[in-house]
Amino acid sequence: MNIKEKIKELSFPNMKKGIERFPITVLFGVVLFVITSIMTEQINIFEERELMIEMLKWNILFLVGLPIVTTLEIIREKYFFKINKVKFRILYLLLSGCFLYLCRQLYLNGTKVEEIIGAMKIQAIGVIGYLSFLLVPLIERKYDKEKYLQSVLGNKIITIFFSMVFYLGITFIMVVIDALLINFNSNIYINIFSFSVFIFGIILFVSRLKGVDEDLENYEIPKIIKILLSYIIIPIIVIYSVTLYIYTLKIIFTLKMPKGIVSHLVVWYMIFSLFIIVISTPLVKENVIVRKFRKFFPMVSIPLIIIAFISILSRIMQYGMTENRYIIIILIFWLLFNMIFYIIKTDVRVVIISTILVVFVSVFGPWNMTNISVNSQSKRLERILVKNGLLKNGKLEKNSNLSDQTKIEIMNIVNYFYNNFDILSRREKKLKSFEENGKFYSTEKEFMEKIGADDSWNISYFHKYDAIKKVERIENININENTYYVTEYDYLLIPTMIYSDLMTYSTPKNEIKINSEEIIFIDKESNKEIMKIKTGELVDKIVHNIKDEIKNENESILKVNNEKMIFKGENENIKYKLEFISIDLYENYKPSSYNINLYFTSK
Repeated sequence: MNIKEKIKELSFPNMKKGIERFPITVLFGVVLFVITSIMTEQINIFEERELMIEMLKWNILFLVGLPIVTTLEIIREKYFFKINKVKFRILYLLLSGCFLYLCRQLYLNGTKVEEIIGAMKIQAIGVIGYLSFLLVPLIERKYDKEKYLQSVLGNKIITIFFSMVFYLGITFIMVVIDALLINFNSNIYINIFSFSVFIFGIILFVSRLKGVDEDLENYEIPKIIKILLSYIIIPIIVIYSVTLYIYTLKIIFTLKMPKGIVSHLVVWYMIFSLFIIVISTPLVKENVIVRKFRKFFPMVSIPLIIIAFISILSRIMQYGMTENRYIIIILIFWLLFNMIFYIIKTDVRVVIISTILVVFVSVFGPWNMTNISVNSQSKRLERILVKNGLLKNGKLEKNSNLSDQTKIEIMNIVNYFYNNFDILSRREKKLKSFEENGKFYSTEKEFMEKIGADDSWNISYFHKYDAIKKVERIENININENTYYVTEYDYLLIPTMIYSDLMTYSTPKNEIKINSEEIIFIDKESNKEIMKIKTGELVDKIVHNIKDEIKNENESILKVNNEKMIFKGENENIKYKLEFISIDLYENYKPSSYNINLYFTSK
């Protein structure tokens, strides 16, 4: 076979066939391209922000719909090929549209926080759709299931490569035309990229998909991939496993429980290893390295998975369940199930089906990650409150005699409920009231007042997170292009934005109390005020001096970066340097908050 024939076989002769075979998938790609192009043109128009948000939501929905409509077309080919194609496609197009609209109303039609939760559920639907796209063609295949997956993965790699070449080629031509003939809007390059992905890429990918009943007996993965699997990837997995076993022996001999990080080190590499087992299965007969790996690695992996379980379980027993730990736990059980199954029998369909179940249970089931985590942290907080006399007979009590460690534990849990917007949970959690069934504490402050939390709680909490940093050596602190030398100061305080609420920090010698009007240094030993910096007056002075500049810039936040914003002072107790980083103003140019860096030394 000559080079020309190889290129023809590789991709382009089937592109028309791909459009005819998956017209609804291609239609979704065209819609995605159109939406992205319109968004690109409107991105700098402030008045169209609501329209932009709405279009972004539909962009997400059509991305999720891509694997769904492709799967439905494969189902038509496999089970309903005798039914009129046009009627069947119109039917599942309407059903898909209704489903996406329902998702839009259920998951992307609430408050910002609710929509973040909804976006996570939408993503889960997309993952299930893609797994279904992989599963359906394998349902009745007997001998070449893994080869089919190999072909899909190979097609994906080829599609990415050709789409990238297409994009770079068209972009180069446009750059030359732009330089020599016509000046183009820079948005055209974003449109070229979206065309390369959503139209060219999708058509190329579906055109190369194998038929539902196509014989893959003669399908071969490239030789370079075989070499990569046999002599690079599998040996790396084996060496990594040996390293983990050595660490396991260390645990046994030292009788020291593993830290939580061990579970992450095991779980993610095990998932990758399971993927390699699946992909390399067709090579078992011809390759001794793959054959040995496929036979023994599932058995070798089980003790490591158990170690990972013990590791994460110790963290859960100590700190309760969170979304991150929930995912690790469910993945551990998923890995254990699949590795044991692969010891007994090889069937990739079980891996895919179990993955769909894991995604569904984790996000949509009654025992989903958020429900379990919220219940766990609520129970943990209740135990701490009861133990320390803060909860008696279902009523919250005040106790001023608490250790710093207890305060930190309570603050961490409360922070989980009211300030936790990490990538997995991203939801507005509220702590259930201990005194009234079915009600919640609407704010963090409401709960903290009931247990008598005062400024000392903030000392414990902020000190734990190193809000005050010891300056060990000469440092250059870069702030908005200006460099300041801090050789003569011992401490650097970098708080968050300063509002009217009191914020308290601590060093071995001093307490520092800050609000929007002043910074007060208090000597811990004598409990006396040793310095006061009237920051409110300084902010007013700054704003007054540059009010005209603010008006000209027409900005609500004035960012400052020159020497006028630096103030120094000292007395017999404290030497300091105060840098204002930004000042937030109301519409009438009245300061509402500001951000500072505070360097100081206790004499």
